[in-house]
Amino acid sequence: MIKNKHLRNLLILLLALAATVYASTCLVERFGVSARKTSADGTSSYLRSLQHKLYEKLLDKNYAESEILIRRILKLDPKNTAMKRIAGKIYYHNGKLNEAENMLRNQLMRNPGDILCRNNYAMVLLARKRPEALRELVKAFAASGQSPFIAENIMYAAKKLNMPQISLPEKTALQPLFTAVPVDAISSPEEKKL
Repeated sequence: MIKNKHLRNLLILLLALAATVYASTCLVERFGVSARKTSADGTSSYLRSLQHKLYEKLLDKNYAESEILIRRILKLDPKNTAMKRIAGKIYYHNGKLNEAENMLRNQLMRNPGDILCRNNYAMVLLARKRPEALRELVKAFAASGQSPFIAENIMYAAKKLNMPQISLPEKTALQPLFTAVPVDAISSPEEKKL
């Protein structure tokens, strides 16, 4: 009788332990999933906050602090092509031409139709006095529907490279993609101030 009583108590303890482990596992899974969702939502709101600060710094032309922010953003969201384009502009303004060129060239290889990236890449090449900058600017100009700021970049590049002025095609009936200089584009008026 004593053996059966001990066996029964052992069996009850094992069942209680199994129930506790099962309940704990269910709770951990339930709270773990919701904690991950909260973390992802928290990360995305943090990312939006960083991007907002970055745009403010870019508008103020504070490229030193912009670089700190863009590195954080790219660490959190490494596939964001718009942020990589902006990173190229920031590295360019901070004198990190190798980083800027590599970033923008890689982006162009992945997305050859990115007009702003092509413009920025050309301006980095121009800073290095490489003549292929002009060819890249002409491609960007044509693809942009003859955006005025890219036309200015072409004229500036021809002058800086000591090349004859290029005659740009007449205005087409199409509306240019960019009527003003986007915040993530490198333009020649910025160059003249540097």
